[in-house]
Amino acid sequence: MALAVSDDELKALDDGPTDDLVAAASGLGASVLCARYSRAYVDLNRSPYEIDPAHLDREALPQDASVTPKVEVGLGVIPSRVAGRLIYGRPLSLSNIDARLRRGYYPYHDRLWRLVQERRSAGGGVILVDCHSMPSEAACMAGQRGPVDIAVGDRFGTSAHSLLVRSVVELLEHAGLRVSQNRPYAGGFITEHYGRPHCGMHTVQLEIRRDLFYDRDTRILSTKAGMLSRVLCDLVVELYRVLQVVPRSGEKADAPMLANLPRPIMLAAD
Repeated sequence: MALAVSDDELKALDDGPTDDLVAAASGLGASVLCARYSRAYVDLNRSPYEIDPAHLDREALPQDASVTPKVEVGLGVIPSRVAGRLIYGRPLSLSNIDARLRRGYYPYHDRLWRLVQERRSAGGGVILVDCHSMPSEAACMAGQRGPVDIAVGDRFGTSAHSLLVRSVVELLEHAGLRVSQNRPYAGGFITEHYGRPHCGMHTVQLEIRRDLFYDRDTRILSTKAGMLSRVLCDLVVELYRVLQVVPRSGEKADAPMLANLPRPIMLAAD
């Protein structure tokens, strides 16, 4: 399929080397799951039903399609626009969209769901830390006195227990990072779909400012990337500690959970 935009323009949909930031967390017992495909190819942080009607080449929109505000601006599960411009010279077929979902989307979410169930079956709760990167322009929108370094999203208090979210924010701030909550991003499909605190499933999204850890043109990591990687490792240790005192449904806040509670699951977009 011929592109109507340049490779450089597509970089706006690229989360960059976030996988390098979370890789070391596996040494602390966290499960690390990284995207294999760019968000320009398939967006794992969208519902599989968020399909842009403009994508369809003379075909009817599927009955279960969901035309959300994100879809309307071209940011559905298969992005159709970048910076307001159409990505493709002509619409895609349903078979093309389905092939992308089967190749990149469903295998990722199947693996993620298995990880969640494995963690839960071991006893206690589980927390997903969904890591993305945000452009500097968005980071400036979130901060009142300059750009923020990391935006923490918990779907406005619905995707994770407040003790966990507070621990995330405090640890990041203690590391000298400027942090916002639910601004400019509150969390996408992963945060909303997997964040079920009443079932012991907690999800927090981290949007890390891109120019803080890599050069957009060369994708070379900056000197601060190492610091961010260490901070995320510290976060794994802290979340493991806090998870042991987060109440399960029907328990008091100070009731400890099982001693063999699993460590967090770290997700990295591409």
